[in-house]
Amino acid sequence: MKDRCNVASLLMVALCGRLDYVTYIMTRLLCNLMKRPQIKTSPHLFLRRTESVAEKFLSNWLTFCLYDYVKQVAGKPLFMLYRAIKATIETGPVDMVNYQARYALSEDRLLRERIDFKTLNVFLQVEGGQMPVKLLDCDTITQAKSKLHDTWYNYKGTPVSQRVAVDSLELRLVGPHDQVCLRDEDESNVIEGEWKRINTIRHYKVAEGAIFAFVADSTSTNRFGHLMDSNSNFNSNPKLNRSFDMTTSNPKLNRRGSGSSCGYRSWHLTKNNANSTIDSADNTTFVHVPEIYLTRLLTTKGTLQQFVNDLFVSVFSLSNGDVPPAIKFLFDLLDRQAAENGITDPDIIHTWKNNSIPLRYWINIIKNPEMILDVEKHPLIDSILSVVSQTYMDSCSLSNHAFSTDSPSSKLLYAKELQDYKPAVRKFYSDIQALPPVTDEKLYSSLPQHREHATSQGRCIVRSGGIRQQLLLSD
Repeated sequence: MKDRCNVASLLMVALCGRLDYVTYIMTRLLCNLMKRPQIKTSPHLFLRRTESVAEKFLSNWLTFCLYDYVKQVAGKPLFMLYRAIKATIETGPVDMVNYQARYALSEDRLLRERIDFKTLNVFLQVEGGQMPVKLLDCDTITQAKSKLHDTWYNYKGTPVSQRVAVDSLELRLVGPHDQVCLRDEDESNVIEGEWKRINTIRHYKVAEGAIFAFVADSTSTNRFGHLMDSNSNFNSNPKLNRSFDMTTSNPKLNRRGSGSSCGYRSWHLTKNNANSTIDSADNTTFVHVPEIYLTRLLTTKGTLQQFVNDLFVSVFSLSNGDVPPAIKFLFDLLDRQAAENGITDPDIIHTWKNNSIPLRYWINIIKNPEMILDVEKHPLIDSILSVVSQTYMDSCSLSNHAFSTDSPSSKLLYAKELQDYKPAVRKFYSDIQALPPVTDEKLYSSLPQHREHATSQGRCIVRSGGIRQQLLLSD
């Protein structure tokens, strides 16, 4: 299967300058795939997986043909959802070791313990002035560094991929006469038995209005100050204090429940629950969350709901104008092939359309925004996007979900929204079918634009048997 995927990806790269010819190949491959005996026996399995050259080639074709639509229409609401998730998570405590937060959408990422914390208004010392930043006194030094680092670069508008690595910087607390170096681990860590607590802002007794400064690490040649603009007016910029990058930098602390230093087990806000089942491979903890904590999930959901709705509308409606010609072309192709092969069940055709674009393309980039946006994805952000993408998948399904007290909380959270999303998806497919057919001239006339974008504004990478496009949308 991997070889077939590689063939499809390499073929797409070789022919990306002739997308009209690529479209012809894709059409022939899909038609031939539909004639296979296993598809005729179980037509609902058509395009469900990516096990053939045709299926992988279709994914690559969509990546190129929907480039403009993602960049001009769907990319912005996805980016805004990503930023809203980060901003929501940062308003409460985040456990650096367990990857749990006060505000989450999944039970396994919910910080159940009551954590007392206080918001501090501090300043980052830069060339030409001081920049205001909000920290929590329960933040670890790594988390504080990330907030300060991210706030500065958001102000500058510097893409994530072009930023000086936060690991190369030392954080110092500026005093009247000297500077104190702050670290997650030093000789002042509190040790209780086998547990060593990670240092926090509260541990260093940082006060309101404190001043911080970045100093280049002795092993790094980067100079944070060289990136500063002495003429910047920090206090008047509305982009400040929006969100932070929660990516942890200490590999000893990145392993859930196994962080250690000199034989000690590291902890931040909570110690690992011995009754939890921990999977160190995917950083997933399966725990039972009492109903009283579901209000936290509802709070997070309510904060993000408008952004989730905006992204849904950009993907599953024609409110932004005409549908991309590639989608209309593909849906018409599936309708024709169904008629030619004697398939009249509308549920099967609906399933084909689900498998062809929403589940094959949209769900993939929603769950993995780093594929098209210049951003970094923390496990907490990933968990929320997984819930959102699963909701979109359920919206495409024709089956009725029976909800009960035993249903996952992520399903219960969006039970009401699914009542609106499901009809919207069916209407979207119906509206596309009612549009005039896309002529070859109209389809092919749009393809050179995608070719230009793919070569000059995007990067096509053959990675793990697939093509990955990164748009010039930055955090």
